[in-house]
Amino acid sequence: MTLIARFRSWLRATFLRSRADAEMDAELRFHIEARTQDLIRNGISPQEAARRARIEFGGIESAREECRETRRADIFESLLQDVRFAALLAAATLLACLVPAHRASRVEPTQALRCE
Repeated sequence: MTLIARFRSWLRATFLRSRADAEMDAELRFHIEARTQDLIRNGISPQEAARRARIEFGGIESAREECRETRRADIFESLLQDVRFAALLAAATLLACLVPAHRASRVEPTQALRCE
């Protein structure tokens, strides 16, 4: 796959997520159905073959996440999550500094020295 084709694929997966997800779902279904047909050819009943194919394939949702991770289509979502986490940490740090400073500002310095 050329660099231009990879870039186009990444852009499509990032900005046209529903279309890319539909294509991915179709491909995942194809692989499960192909394995089911192989098992049926080996003499297993259709219901049992479908069950075994799903078990062998594993979780569909985990396969989707693995595909998305491979394409790095969720870069904006992870960036947004990082920004939210940074904002939360900044707010916690600000509160950790302001609360003791506010309490210290209410104490009279000469009284504090007398207590020591």
